[in-house]
Amino acid sequence: MRDNRLSQTLTALILVGPFLAVYGVLFLYPTIKMIIMTFTDDPLIGAGKWVGFQNYARLWSDFLFSAAVWNTFYFVLLTVIPSTLLGLVLALGVNRLSGWWQSAVLAAFFVPYILPVTVVFRIWQWALDGQFGIYAPLFRGFFNSNMSVYRSIPAFMPVV
Repeated sequence: MRDNRLSQTLTALILVGPFLAVYGVLFLYPTIKMIIMTFTDDPLIGAGKWVGFQNYARLWSDFLFSAAVWNTFYFVLLTVIPSTLLGLVLALGVNRLSGWWQSAVLAAFFVPYILPVTVVFRIWQWALDGQFGIYAPLFRGFFNSNMSVYRSIPAFMPVV
């Protein structure tokens, strides 16, 4: 029994060993080196002088850093959380469908991922063409011209 357990442990270590070696070299070593570097005034070429927590004190007193932290929090609050909740609601809704309707909704969702980017771009280019596109009458109503959506920032940004 003990011999079998030792054999299994050695087999597991042999199989996991290469991953641990690559992980240590490509992730752990640079991460530890970077953390140590934050405590120095490292010029990136050559050795730096140890400054301790001075970099962190300067960072926390910087207005731009606090603005960046707030903007990141605000972005996550307004995009990541609602999109995750919307995705959950849509997934639950599609799961409740059955038969042909469920297949149609899933196909509509996955077709852009299956088609090449160039095909999707051509479809959108055709639909948004100012002269012949299916949305051209809508653009004429808003902008009073046959302009291209891609050449006008006020028209392009809402489309994106």
